[in-house]
This record gives sequence, structure tokens and C-alpha cells, in this order.
Amino acid sequence: MVDHDAMLVLAGFSNAEIEALLTAHQLPDHGRYCLLFSPEFFKAIERMPRFSSLDDLERMKRVEWEVHPFLSLPGFPCQGKFMDTG
Repeated sequence: MVDHDAMLVLAGFSNAEIEALLTAHQLPDHGRYCLLFSPEFFKAIERMPRFSSLDDLERMKRVEWEVHPFLSLPGFPCQGKFMDTG
């Protein structure tokens, strides 16, 4: 079981910022886990504790956020506004 709220806080988001992202992405409160697929979370990964080598972190700087393939599966509940930016 993944504690999605803990991951968002670990990435540096306050409760107010999480609520603002839910509103901005037109997600319901029970869809907080969907924010883990958002471009904002992708950018925030750099603020998380270092679990990788410096070389891996340098390579990650060249990676661009893309809509995760799960988000386009029929019936997948994360249909946030960020789907339109991929």
C-alpha cells in the first residue's frame, strides 16, 4: 500500500498546495493519488531525498514529463486536466 499523501509531502507539497493542485487539475479529493502522475510531481522529484547516484540525477534532468500510459486506459480514474498537456 502506498501512502500517496506522504509521497506528496516528501516531494515538498503542503496540504494547501495539494488542494490547489486538485482544483487546478479538476480532480476530486479522493483522486489525490492522481497527482503522482502530474507534471508538478515529476518536477518535485528533484526535491525528494536522494535515492540515486549523482549520475542518475544528471541523466534525469534530460527526461521530459509525459502522460503516463495508464492515464489513457479506458476507465482509469485519473482524468485530470494535466491529461491535456502531454
